[in-house]
Amino acid sequence: MHVFLCALYLSIIPFSDAVNVYLDPKGLDSNPGSAEKPVKSIKKAQELVRDLISSTNDDITVKFSPGAWMIDEPTIFTAKDSGINGATVKWVGSGTTISGGLEITGWVEGNDEIWSALVPEGTKSRNLFVNGFAAQYARRQIHNRKGFNYTEIGMTWNSSDYNWIMETPGIENGELRAINSFTDRIAPINAVGDRLLKMKSQIWANQIIGYDQIAEPFWDGGVWIQNVKSLLTDGGQFYLDINESILYYKPLEGEDMTAASTYLGIEEVLLVIGGTYEEPVHNLHFEGITFEHMLDVEGSPSPSGLR
Repeated sequence: MHVFLCALYLSIIPFSDAVNVYLDPKGLDSNPGSAEKPVKSIKKAQELVRDLISSTNDDITVKFSPGAWMIDEPTIFTAKDSGINGATVKWVGSGTTISGGLEITGWVEGNDEIWSALVPEGTKSRNLFVNGFAAQYARRQIHNRKGFNYTEIGMTWNSSDYNWIMETPGIENGELRAINSFTDRIAPINAVGDRLLKMKSQIWANQIIGYDQIAEPFWDGGVWIQNVKSLLTDGGQFYLDINESILYYKPLEGEDMTAASTYLGIEEVLLVIGGTYEEPVHNLHFEGITFEHMLDVEGSPSPSGLR
């Protein structure tokens, strides 16, 4: 997942209270950004800071209050956000979280200890976080990839040990995932036949050629059928039905879904710092901020099927 943390120079640096802008989830963007009247959004604080940069030679500190900021687009920092004349712009959190997630509430218990919750129509995600931990896809492992023949259209097998593949409802909407020595391959399934798993041809063609391919990996990290509702059998697994806009999850032992903190990762990028050779970003520091609930787009099938 792309968090762009490599672009952040996180440090703890003493600062003066010369010029401060205050942020609070309960603030108002019509406020001036003072301690008594904080602003609410990161973008509004950024606007105030940019105005201050040109009018002061002092350090500028943006002070987050404890709390969470749910964002629907990344905040982009450029040279315009840099401190000038030796001053530094600092964004300082205190129990502060910036989240790219959609909070999921209203869980209802169903059959087989599987819980469900409605999500907004059109919601797409490959990441569910429960109480701060990433859940796993609904899946079942293929224990021996060498028991299959790999053809231009998919996979065939002779052993009855794998007939469960033919008997799995909804498998035609699932994926095959193979973890190899240096590739993590995901290929969408097209259909299932008589001991035949037919794959979507364009992506599948890239899985059976080249180095570290599905059939002949340099190291076998496992193969699974995943993202199939009927394979939701183990605790800690989830399935998002994008057609019905329903999220399903089977809790781990001891998890209370009436009190659990649950988020779907929606946003891939939360913060971007980007300057140019002519106008680089400088004198900009971040500290005390936690970034959570990102969407792992790399976990989605690409035309190559690689991650």
